[in-house]
This record gives sequence, C-alpha cells and structure tokens, in this order.
Amino acid sequence: MEEQMINTIEFLQKLKESRAPETEEPRVQIVVVALNQARYGIKIFSVREILKVKKITWVPCTPECIIGVISVRGEIQAVIDLKHFLQFGFSQITEHSRIILVESKEFVAGVLVDEMVDILDVPQSNFLPLTESNLNVAPKYVAGKFSWKETMITLLNIDMLIQEVVVNQG
Repeated sequence: MEEQMINTIEFLQKLKESRAPETEEPRVQIVVVALNQARYGIKIFSVREILKVKKITWVPCTPECIIGVISVRGEIQAVIDLKHFLQFGFSQITEHSRIILVESKEFVAGVLVDEMVDILDVPQSNFLPLTESNLNVAPKYVAGKFSWKETMITLLNIDMLIQEVVVNQG
C-alpha cells in the first residue's frame, strides 16, 4: 500500500512538472540586410514592409543621405541611403536592392540596402557585449551584435537612426 502511495506521488509530481510552463528564453526576430559585404540587422517590429526598388523621386534641399521619396499606397516616404548615412559610400541600385520601410514612434521612412538576406529568430543570450573595438558603425546607431553562420551581425538602432535623419535632418 505504501509503495502504491509513493508511485502515485511520483506520478502526480511528474504530471505537475510536465504541465509547468516551460520558461523559454526571450527571442528577437531580426531582418538581416547586406551593405557592401557586411551584415546588419533590423528588429522586425520596426519593419513595416520590404519593397523592391522602384521609382525614387529626387527632392532638392534634403540631407545628402536622403536620396528621394517614394509613394507607398498614396503615402509619400523619404528614402535614406543607409550605406551613405553610415559612411560606407553611396549605394548602387541593383536587382537585389531593397527599400526596408521602417517606423520609429510616429515617423516612417525607407532605408535603401544592397540586399535583404534573411529573417532570423535570435535568442536574447546570443547578443554579445558591445565594445568600441568591435563596432564598425557609430555606437549610437548600434543596438547589439551577434554571430550568425560565422558572420558577425550588427543590430541597428532604427529609432536613433530615424531620429537623426528625419527629425534632426541628418
């Protein structure tokens, strides 16, 4: 009888453990883009849409990093040459180029990238500590860094970037 009682207790304990919610590590979904040969990430909650590059209309008297505007379903959006903004030279539009429509607070803008590479689901623990020596971008535009397929990905701080270009006029 006592043995049966122990088995019942063990069974109930195992049942309780199996029903306990698993505490899964927080994850961040990231759109990976290419600029030159380097890879950068944008948190997916900042991405409204990924567009093929169509007609970009030049606008006079704008900061040099704003290459023009596009119409997206009747809304006019500025397009930022991300490569130029980060001081990597000017972008050359190819068939792989994309405009990533990003939003930050009440602002929306397009960022021109060489290519949209992938969308990743990255565990929070994969992010590395930031140091000046492992950054190839001004620290205020970096939200994190992580390794993926033997490549280092720099996570961009889209809020700061949009603030700098759209609000402070680049």
